[in-house]
Amino acid sequence: MPVTSRKPGVYVVKSDGPAKLALSSLVRAEGFSPCTFDDGAAFLAACELLPPGCVITGYQTGGMDALEFLGRLGAKPVFFPTIIVANKGEVTQAVEAMKAGAATILERPYADDLLLGAVRSALAMNVPMEARNAHRLAIASLTPREHDVLCQLLDGNTNKVSARHLGISPRTVEIYRASLMKKTGVGSVPELVRLAVDAHVKC
Repeated sequence: MPVTSRKPGVYVVKSDGPAKLALSSLVRAEGFSPCTFDDGAAFLAACELLPPGCVITGYQTGGMDALEFLGRLGAKPVFFPTIIVANKGEVTQAVEAMKAGAATILERPYADDLLLGAVRSALAMNVPMEARNAHRLAIASLTPREHDVLCQLLDGNTNKVSARHLGISPRTVEIYRASLMKKTGVGSVPELVRLAVDAHVKC
């Protein structure tokens, strides 16, 4: 689903039409920008192009449970705090979802103010995360060889040592370093290292 506004959004991921409409109406009345998806797969397919925001979903939505959804979302180069709305019988499983990264779990029935408070808290998490999202996207754009050179930097290796480990020339390592800095928008190797650490680069 295309989203043209860059304002933080509230993404309602529900297969239940009436419940989806009710949640959307509630958050819209409070001045938020709701956008709906019929299931987790649809949101995951679109999330990398969406403005920052938070997700409201059930423990089970469209054949995907919250653990799978959170796992697949966590593998994306984006950050969307997720609010899980659980039925009473799902609370035990929903606790596992919290361990998997859910921002909040609400048990039905819940007061509207409780949900809206959870939305505000989740959206507030995006303020410090927007820069981290940009870092993760920049890291995700690297070629495999650029990633290799970055890992050599994180190990503290010089161009000469990096070249020996990678089987390329020191001059080629310099070229890759320059490409890394251009793609990530940093001005120095220490900045690049801090960005990579902040983005949780895995080597």
